[in-house]
Amino acid sequence: RLPEAQRQALLHAAERAERAGWELSWALTEYQTRMLARHGMEVVRDIDPALQQGLVEVGQRLTEEWLARAGDTRAGIIHEYRQEQAR
Repeated sequence: RLPEAQRQALLHAAERAERAGWELSWALTEYQTRMLARHGMEVVRDIDPALQQGLVEVGQRLTEEWLARAGDTRAGIIHEYRQEQAR
């Protein structure tokens, strides 16, 4: 119900905030990864494709099991997430 100019300003601010959030997330992930390595943790960046596929399959199975008992509202969140990922 906002006037168009205010609506556009809000959407623009939201896009900038999202971009800043992602950039901060990437920087923090890189920092934390360096800290783990500095403290002796072996950090693996590339994993075996078969392991990756197995992890994906387990994740899908766990998600489906959770969806079976989650209820419509919670299942809708996953549905929206999946639609966004497909874009």
